Amino acid sequence: MSKTLKLLQVPFALTVTSQDTGAYKPSLVVFKRAITLLGDMGISKNEILHIAQSKHHDISPGRALGLTTVWVNRRFDQKGSGATLATDAKPHLAVNSLEELVSLHREQMK
Repeated sequence: MSKTLKLLQVPFALTVTSQDTGAYKPSLVVFKRAITLLGDMGISKNEILHIAQSKHHDISPGRALGLTTVWVNRRFDQKGSGATLATDAKPHLAVNSLEELVSLHREQMK
């Protein structure tokens, strides 16, 4: 993990890995640990925005725990769910790219 963080060259205030939790997404254990650690940093659950591309691994468990979710639908122009399992999970917002999400945010800030 430390090698990956160095390659990204972006500071992270918090990382939670499967190695830390002994669980893999979509297990709620991973999400609960992140929520707890963020709470310890003074960030409440209603301030967390979970952005991810997998409805199965991220949107469904995030919604189950009351997180606000954004689904990045990278397969918007393709059929099927790709390598992730199909699910009926409903994100609060769906975008086709992170660039689109940033544009929406900038529009809201005007």
